[in-house]
Amino acid sequence: MSDKGIHTIQDVDMDEIHYDPRFTARQWKQPKAGSYAAEEFDQLKGSLKTHGQLQPIVLAAALGRDGPGAYIVCGVRRYFAAKELGWETISAGFVG
Repeated sequence: MSDKGIHTIQDVDMDEIHYDPRFTARQWKQPKAGSYAAEEFDQLKGSLKTHGQLQPIVLAAALGRDGPGAYIVCGVRRYFAAKELGWETISAGFVG
């Protein structure tokens, strides 16, 4: 049996989450105002505000230049939406 699945789901401080700009740039770009992507992002923020976080983001633990933390594997849009809403923590599962 593989040991590669999500092991735990917990609330993580937003400040402890890092992302690789080279990788994330392919997944995420701040949408231009009035675009379809901006409308979707606003809907995501509205959903998080109204319903809370329904699905955790996925992180991989890492030791970086800034000390221990975690890198986003999946859920970068949810991370940025929560960050714009001023959340201090976000629910996340860890892989690895």
